[in-house]
Amino acid sequence: MGATASCKFPLLDEWKEFSAKNKVLSLIDDVISGYAQIAFNDNTFAGLLMIFATYIASPIATLAGVWATFIGTVAAHILGVPKGAIKCGVYGFNPALAGLAIGILVTFPDIPRLLLYTGIAGIFCVIFHAALGQLLSKWDVPVLALPYCITMVFLAPATLILGGLQTTGLEQKLFVAGQATSVWTSGEFVTASLNGIGQVLWVDNPITGVLYLVAVLMASRIDFISVIIGTVVSTLTAIALGMPKDLVLLGIYGYNAVLVMHVITRGFLINIRSYTFAIIMAALTVFMAAGLRVIFAPLAIKSFYAIPYAVTCVIAFLGRETYGKFIYVPARNWGVPETIAKEYKQDGKSTDVVVA
Repeated sequence: MGATASCKFPLLDEWKEFSAKNKVLSLIDDVISGYAQIAFNDNTFAGLLMIFATYIASPIATLAGVWATFIGTVAAHILGVPKGAIKCGVYGFNPALAGLAIGILVTFPDIPRLLLYTGIAGIFCVIFHAALGQLLSKWDVPVLALPYCITMVFLAPATLILGGLQTTGLEQKLFVAGQATSVWTSGEFVTASLNGIGQVLWVDNPITGVLYLVAVLMASRIDFISVIIGTVVSTLTAIALGMPKDLVLLGIYGYNAVLVMHVITRGFLINIRSYTFAIIMAALTVFMAAGLRVIFAPLAIKSFYAIPYAVTCVIAFLGRETYGKFIYVPARNWGVPETIAKEYKQDGKSTDVVVA
């Protein structure tokens, strides 16, 4: 069984077929698909919308993200990575995230230095992806965003001793303790929740959060619902735990939960139990994020990146043999939740699935 990478979307198949006939257009599609895989689909049009969603908040971060994706994709081709994985953008989303992070967290004196540093990050991500893929394949567990996280743990602190580079104000916001919790209004809660979605793209902008939701909806209705649930649950959890209000408003405690909802609903065939499990795991990322902020502080690492989501999901998948009511879906068979459910239902592998 091999689930398709994305739901049907007008003109998407036609574009994929057309671009495949031209090497330049094919490479462009590979890069955009890599960007789209941040939201776990290879819908080219969704990828373009996500690039725009980043651009309206930070043109520099967008340049860094797209360039890192391009370099990472080219590096994957040069290294001989299976073309199917490259076409789906599997080797592009980690470089994209690393590029976005560097573009947001670091101020560069000139564009060439930015392109050099983000290009290096893109190459590192591909190499780490290949290595971790070999390691985790022994347990049939995907690498997720671990290559990006490892790359940033090394490259972000390095900027502190490199000439001409400075950390940005946002990085300082992520590091300071934050203001004490106060009464929340409904408008502030909505803003925090949308920023939690936008922070998947390293942006604390509600409009970016909305555009990300639209991009997700272009590929999956289930993902659309899951993303909303993830950011709402994590925001409520952060508020209930008394997290500093200004940090919660930035959305930094929401995006890992959003990513967990994306992944758990792919790694386990959706039923009531597995979906409840996904929500619980999403809430747990808030605790892990809080702990990592303290652990990383002495190392001059100002963000926890996607470590809470990646570690949480890997641990969940490693323990799958004890989950008697769950059906595990290997990453090689991942698509969007709708395609996975339909494929398994057609193969007669489950009678308790949810198909939107």
